[in-house]
Amino acid sequence: MALGLCVLGLGYLVYHSQQTPVPTPVTQRRPSWRPDAPYLLPVLAVAGGLWGWGNAQVAPGTDEVFSALYCAKLPPFQTLSYYMLPNNHLLFNLMNGALFGRADNLVATGRWLSGVAYLATVAAAYGWLRPLLRHRLLSALVALVVALQFPLWGFGFQARGYAWYALMHWGAFIALFGHLRDRRRSWLLLNAVCCVAGYALVPTFLYFHLAQLAFGVAYQLLHREMDWRFWRYQVAVLVAVYLFYLPALCFSGLAAIASNGYVRPKTETLREFLPGMGQNFGSYATYCFSRSKVLGVQLSYVVALLLPLLLLRARRHTAWFAYGLFYALLLFALVATTLGMRRSTFSRNLIGHFSLALALVPVTLYWLLAQVPAHWHPRRWQFGIVTGLLLVLGFKFAKDNPVAYAERLYSFDNNKAYRTLETQLKLIPAGHSITFSWESFSAHHIAEQRGLPCFLPCESAQTAYYVVYGDEQLPDSLARQYQLVRQIPQHRIYQHK
Repeated sequence: MALGLCVLGLGYLVYHSQQTPVPTPVTQRRPSWRPDAPYLLPVLAVAGGLWGWGNAQVAPGTDEVFSALYCAKLPPFQTLSYYMLPNNHLLFNLMNGALFGRADNLVATGRWLSGVAYLATVAAAYGWLRPLLRHRLLSALVALVVALQFPLWGFGFQARGYAWYALMHWGAFIALFGHLRDRRRSWLLLNAVCCVAGYALVPTFLYFHLAQLAFGVAYQLLHREMDWRFWRYQVAVLVAVYLFYLPALCFSGLAAIASNGYVRPKTETLREFLPGMGQNFGSYATYCFSRSKVLGVQLSYVVALLLPLLLLRARRHTAWFAYGLFYALLLFALVATTLGMRRSTFSRNLIGHFSLALALVPVTLYWLLAQVPAHWHPRRWQFGIVTGLLLVLGFKFAKDNPVAYAERLYSFDNNKAYRTLETQLKLIPAGHSITFSWESFSAHHIAEQRGLPCFLPCESAQTAYYVVYGDEQLPDSLARQYQLVRQIPQHRIYQHK
């Protein structure tokens, strides 16, 4: 019922927007993409190659396998209603299961699904930059550096919702400023859909949406206007998000979402929390810009915190100022929410923030150089200096890439653990059946890809082998029937006597 109401609500917005369209300015024409194709297509080709390399070299993470086995394979309503960690990417798991539910490897299909979002994000970045910079080659270079950024590239080939989550940040951002420029309902509808999808992918989209709401207040106060249409769509977003999560709230309970280990405060008091918060925000800047240094100076902090804020020096009625205001409020919303929750989020949850920040850095530098007196040939300086910064960042991103440092994706050496487990499971002869404990899902995935008969505890009482994880024990009824034949770090393999 909740999903039906959600669909009806979005349908009403579409219908209402078509019934009362806002006239398009006479000067505005639909842009042609043909002149941009020679610049955009090579960028997408490189991004596609980066995705393929990462997908082939980096082993599936435990969260990827967990989501594929225990979330995407479930019936759609159960996927929505059963909110267990780390199943906080409900929409992604729903899409993966709905589109590829009958596939043999939902980890692989999930990675392809993320790849589509990764390439779409790169294309969206170029589409936003092209009319802003009015320079196709420079726009392509910025889009390429966006594609090289560690979190976007790394999670672009992960079977989780982060790549789509980043795309929804870009979609909401572009649509918000498209609405400010054109005042068309279609932009508000796109913004609303992206916000709802962002929340449905990862609830930490709250950071972005709070910034958008604060921006709406500040922008309208500065311009002494009240955009009621904008606020109606924001209310519709909150209603739609509530309806989407209603099955999870009813069947899994509010505590599953609001009181899990990723949300609960880390300290009793704010004073105890502040030192750790400072360290986390420092790691955000370096994670975003890969610890880039110029002449020994940590470039990450400069470009992440200072450079985009200089757009606030622009005239208040220009788009440049609006971008600076939004970025300032994006940082403010993150800090305020972190303080209020006494809980810092994981770096990967800020993938959208990082991607937008990276794109705003060369945009800000481009604007600053435009203030140089005309006799200094600012156009030439604009391209040269911005390109130099992009080369520095691009080189650093290419060097500190998610294939060379795959452990930074999930904070441990997943490649080594996965390959070790894969090697040990190959010692089980072909055709022999295996039961896997609930927590040994990574081993289950590896054996399933080998074509071995695989079972979970509820499916089979007696098989040739039994695999358990960590502190898990064999069921009491089977303990005497199996003997330990191999112990791997974190896994034990038992064979039937």
